[in-house]
Formats: sequence, structure tokens, C-alpha cells
Amino acid sequence: GDTVFLLISDKPESLPATIRSRCTSIYFKTPNSEISQNWLREAVTSEVGQPEIENVEELLAFAGGAPLLALMLHQSGDRDRHSKLLRQLCDVLVGKMTPLSAAKLWHKEAPELIIQLTQRLFSDLIRCRVSEHAEPAFYRAQKQWLHRQGKRLNSQKLFLMWHQTQKAAQLMAGTSDQLLIIESLAFDLANAGKIN
Repeated sequence: GDTVFLLISDKPESLPATIRSRCTSIYFKTPNSEISQNWLREAVTSEVGQPEIENVEELLAFAGGAPLLALMLHQSGDRDRHSKLLRQLCDVLVGKMTPLSAAKLWHKEAPELIIQLTQRLFSDLIRCRVSEHAEPAFYRAQKQWLHRQGKRLNSQKLFLMWHQTQKAAQLMAGTSDQLLIIESLAFDLANAGKIN
């Protein structure tokens, strides 16, 4: 008989090309916002001792619409950590923090998380650059800031930076020097924030 292997990956780009070429991709979409919000409220209220979620919609947006990730962020308190890292990313972008000092902090903290947050930040900045009425997909609480920066920043640099984050994610999946990848990303981020 035929044998079927089920390969599940959240980073299919890190799989060897010889394996990917033999795979059929099936993508699972995140559930719609209303279903996710209801599920998240119910999941939190069913757990004894869990604090209520103040803004379910904002937490879901912060988690990229993924309800399980939103629940994990809420339960672990990692939302504050993510917010701190996002502030640091924004500080490097506007020149309030040096790329080198940021890279040292990020390398100790969580390099892969920094790349993910940077990807989300630039996805939102690009959306806000393209349309003044665009809603950020991830960082809705920072909507006004994102629109101001989206107008200020060069479109070409925004797209280049988004591409650099994709490249950094691929390198991070390999055996590359993580500190070097994060330093390079921090300097690219600072350069993207310069107007010229």
C-alpha cells in the first residue's frame, strides 16, 4: 500500500528543497476575529485564578490573530515582554536607541522573537504607508504612530527592511551566528529610519 507522511511545520522555508518539492502544502487560516474573541474570553474565564483580559481584540491583534498564542501571551505575562521589545524596535527606528546596544539586549532576550516582531512592525508600517485609512494588522494600539512613521519613511526602505527580516528569519533557522544576524538587523532597522 501507499504510505503517507504528514509533515507539520510553522517554518516550511527552513526545510530542505528536496523535501519541500515532494510536499503538498495545506495552509490553515486563523479563525475570524469574532470566533477568536469569543473563544479567548471563554478560555480565560474557565481557568480559575486567571486575570481577565482587558482588551481581547488588541491582544488578538498583537498575537497576529492566533487565539492560542494570544492565550499563551495572556497566561505567561509575555505580552509585557513583547511590548518592551516592540518599544525598543521603535526606538532604534526613530534613532532613540543605538543599533549596537539594542542588538546586545535582543541577542540575550530572544533573537527569533525580535525577528518576528520586526516582521510584524514592518508589515504594519507598509500597510500604513500604502493607505492613510489602513488598519494595522498587528499593532492596532500604535495606529497613530504607525501612520506617522509610515508617511515619514521611504517606501523602498520599508519594503527592503521587510525583505531583510525574511532573510534574517531564514538565516536564524540555519547555523548562522545569531548575534551577527541580530546586529545586522538592528543596523538595517536604524538605516530604514533615516530620511534621505
